[in-house]
Amino acid sequence: MNYLKITTFYLLAIFMVSNTSADDVKTALAIEYLELTKTSQVFEITIDSYVGQLSAKQPQLDQEKLRIFFETNMGWSVLKEPTIKIVTESFSKSELKNINAFFKTESGQILANKSLGISTEISKLISQNINKAFSEMQRNSGH
Repeated sequence: MNYLKITTFYLLAIFMVSNTSADDVKTALAIEYLELTKTSQVFEITIDSYVGQLSAKQPQLDQEKLRIFFETNMGWSVLKEPTIKIVTESFSKSELKNINAFFKTESGQILANKSLGISTEISKLISQNINKAFSEMQRNSGH
């Protein structure tokens, strides 16, 4: 009976260690994916776009304070861990290996670089539309 308990304990311990190791590998692959796809730069571009748009609309705003506000609430340092979680939940370890292998190719690097430019333009478009929406809300509320 003791032998069975000891064997079960060791098997459980081995399973827990191997499962943690698999999770660590998948997390490392997710981080590599985010680096290869330049995700942190997308966050920076988005914040820059928001700061630029808001500053253009309201020049009296302190751009540095605005940037700090956005970085504190939606910057890469704040959203990195939740973003890693999203990636690890979205892809299997095998899929991440394959995707990362693609992004290491010449075509993958081109895609990552062009996607960054596309993201910049999309961020600008979203910011412009946010400003239009705010203006519309102000007109409709009588302010």
